[in-house]
Amino acid sequence: MATRFYAATVVQNKCPSTVITGLFTSWIIIFGAPKKILTDNGRELNNSEMRALGEAFNIKIMTTAAESPWSNGICECLRGPSTKWLFLTEFFFWNSKKSETLTLFFLFWEKNHSPKTSFP
Repeated sequence: MATRFYAATVVQNKCPSTVITGLFTSWIIIFGAPKKILTDNGRELNNSEMRALGEAFNIKIMTTAAESPWSNGICECLRGPSTKWLFLTEFFFWNSKKSETLTLFFLFWEKNHSPKTSFP
C-alpha cells in the first residue's frame, strides 16, 4: 500500500460508470492516477470498464481472493464506521441528501489529519 490517505465520494448507484466517475472526482483529478488499485470482486469494481481505465492510465487493477473479506481489511474496517457516522449526521443534523458529500469530506479530513485518534 502506497498511502493510508483516505478519500470518499457519494455515488448514486453501483454502475461501473458511476463508480469510475467517483474515482475520478475523489482521487485521480486531485492526486493523479495510482500505480495500482486493489478491489474486492464486486461487479462495480471488477469489470471491463475498470480494466479499460487501468489500461488507459497505466494502472494495475488487482482483486482480492474470493470469499476473503480479511484481504480487504482496511476498506472493510472503514466502511462500517463511516456508514454509521454518515447515517447519524444525516438523521440528526441535516436530514438532506445534499449533505452526504460534505459529511464524508469532514469525516475523512478528520481521519487523515488525526491518524492516532480512533474513528468515530
